[in-house]
Amino acid sequence: MRGTAIKLKSAAIQSHLWIVVSDVHPMKGIVLAFNLTDKANYPGCCCTLNPGEHEYIQKASAVRYFSPKLWKPEQIAAKIKDGTFVQYKNASAALLEKIIAGAHNSEDLDPYYLEFLPPAKAKGP
Repeated sequence: MRGTAIKLKSAAIQSHLWIVVSDVHPMKGIVLAFNLTDKANYPGCCCTLNPGEHEYIQKASAVRYFSPKLWKPEQIAAKIKDGTFVQYKNASAALLEKIIAGAHNSEDLDPYYLEFLPPAKAKGP
């Protein structure tokens, strides 16, 4: 589940990509996901993703740490199966680490979500 990249299938609106950044929480059975927006919409974001970091990213994008989602994995799977969500190539390990590190540094992430956030990898010397 970690790394799953989805977006709402809609012809009426331009929806943004969601990326699941956690494994299933062992006690609560849910995963943590963040969605992306155009960098211009969230210029103060501490994490910018660039074209080439994921197949869906076509321009500088910001991770919306102020609006995370907690989902049950079976909800995501059902929405993919029924066509509500479109699934894209999974996010790479490097992209996940970048998003997770940004979340740990973000002042916009409500502390409630830290329980679901994987630890950031320590940087080498």
